[in-house]
Amino acid sequence: MWGVPPYYNQQAFNPMQPINQFKDPSNTTVFVDGLSGSVTGDELRSFFQSFREITYVKILRSATAPGEDRHYSIIVCNLR
Repeated sequence: MWGVPPYYNQQAFNPMQPINQFKDPSNTTVFVDGLSGSVTGDELRSFFQSFREITYVKILRSATAPGEDRHYSIIVCNLR
């Protein structure tokens, strides 16, 4: 599993706390960093759906320095 970035706002979302989709051993989690602020969850789902069934998409905004706008996403894919 990946490390938590130092700019991560842990109060908003904690990937270490399981969500039902994360408990299924047939699922895997993909971390996508460096997203444009204009990317939507539907766009990510559409792109990754061509590889696997997507069960969960969450786009998060990091707390960075003023003027910086970094986004990243957690995507859960079904491996069945």
